[in-house]
Amino acid sequence: MRAKQEKDEREQAQREVERIAREKRVRKQKLAALLDGKSLNAADADVPRHFPHGNKIRRVYVTAAQLQQLNRGDMAVVQIAGRYLLVSREVALQTQAIDELALVLLCDPNAPAEDDVPDDLVW
Repeated sequence: MRAKQEKDEREQAQREVERIAREKRVRKQKLAALLDGKSLNAADADVPRHFPHGNKIRRVYVTAAQLQQLNRGDMAVVQIAGRYLLVSREVALQTQAIDELALVLLCDPNAPAEDDVPDDLVW
């Protein structure tokens, strides 16, 4: 009886792991389809925009105009397949609906400042 119960528990745990992996794969496919061709990364971008992601400070290169849009909240940064992409606010909100963790940076212009360091400060 005990062996059968342990076997059933192992099988249930295995099915749960497979279900989670399947859901993750479907989310990645949806994100890839949504973000296909919607990246606004510029090839001539030379201004770094730093942001916290995970436990590290990351950066994405933007143009001066994109930096202003990013800080206003008109653009956002999403992560897919280890790359950071600039996208419009609407695409970012759609991305967030699919996978919250994919949305890395979306500034809220109405939020109170956490410190006295301006958003447009270039490091």
